[in-house]
Amino acid sequence: VLQVNIRIRINDRYTTVYNFEPFTATASEIEAQESAITIHAGDYVSQGTLIGTLLPYSADDAHIHFGVKDNGVDVCPETYFSASDAAAMLSLFQSSSSSTENLCVTQ
Repeated sequence: VLQVNIRIRINDRYTTVYNFEPFTATASEIEAQESAITIHAGDYVSQGTLIGTLLPYSADDAHIHFGVKDNGVDVCPETYFSASDAAAMLSLFQSSSSSTENLCVTQ
């Protein structure tokens, strides 16, 4: 499965990571997914900026991974959300995966 990876440097310490996984293995569809990314290397983004649109070639499996890195190390993103935002994100996750209990996935 091919994916499109976006990294946004917040500052010298923090980076957010978005992995768009449209669940396709065809070159033309992954090129279309790359074209659906609206930001480019060197762009400045702010809260609310659309960074891209997921093209779900397999409606059941397409998804976006979100992560936070602290000095290059994966950390649980849940602590970076307000309580109400964390609850909203958890509700969204649970709508597609009822087994999700928190915003952190351990490897």
